[in-house]
Amino acid sequence: MISENMLLQYFRSVYILQSRFTSSSILDLEKWLFKFDKWYKDKIGIDCDENLHLLYERSVRLETVDKVCNVEYLSSIVRTISELGFQLHLNLEIAEVSKKQDLLVKLQEDSSNTLFDVSCFNPIDVQDSSYVSALEKLALTGVGFIFRGSFTFWESIGVFSSDVLNSSLYKVIPGTNSTKKLFLGDFNPCANKFLFFISPDNQIYPCSMLSNIKSCSVGTTEDNLNYVWYNLLHHHLNFPDLLKNGPKLRCLETDNRNQILDICEAHRIQILNN
Repeated sequence: MISENMLLQYFRSVYILQSRFTSSSILDLEKWLFKFDKWYKDKIGIDCDENLHLLYERSVRLETVDKVCNVEYLSSIVRTISELGFQLHLNLEIAEVSKKQDLLVKLQEDSSNTLFDVSCFNPIDVQDSSYVSALEKLALTGVGFIFRGSFTFWESIGVFSSDVLNSSLYKVIPGTNSTKKLFLGDFNPCANKFLFFISPDNQIYPCSMLSNIKSCSVGTTEDNLNYVWYNLLHHHLNFPDLLKNGPKLRCLETDNRNQILDICEAHRIQILNN
């Protein structure tokens, strides 16, 4: 049986998705991050901030569907993330790397530990070789990179032949076709997916793929975190079992199997169909 303390090791990070960052939403999120940080340290028995990174890397993944972000608001929450010792994990489309370079450099200046998660799942639309130059400029500021999409594409535009980018490369996550073969293997994604996902309506979910499924919410940012954690431990999806065994994907046996993007979407479809 997986212990509560072991489960805590996987729920150590936060994913914040906002429709639009405003002064009030930033303030509320910053207050919640401070509460979460204190609650988490109390739960695992850590008194000294400097020792926390020795146990587990903690991150805050930040994403907004608002394409015109206020630099002041973003800088504020990035400084809070850095102050609390979290790694800043920023989601980007590759086209945003050049368009928002000044903003990204500014955010990196405000953060002591930044990882840019750059995706390109439609490489036919990306022909400009200047993207590598833009990525290299960011790499020189000290950021790390995750690249998502076709390995062949990243190789073709020169990512892997760049010494600057290779020194900053964290990992490459292949496209859908490369990951589908994992459906039939001994593969458990849940251990790497568990986190506190905060949706734009301030609902908290234990995984980003469960967002907007109200039955999967474990609370809101206004709730006491002990209450949120209790809901998670006693949730009908049984997260300790998911951590140990992964999802049981009956829906993969149906005719729509080839239309399912990945194992996480398959699990989401199964929950929605129940």
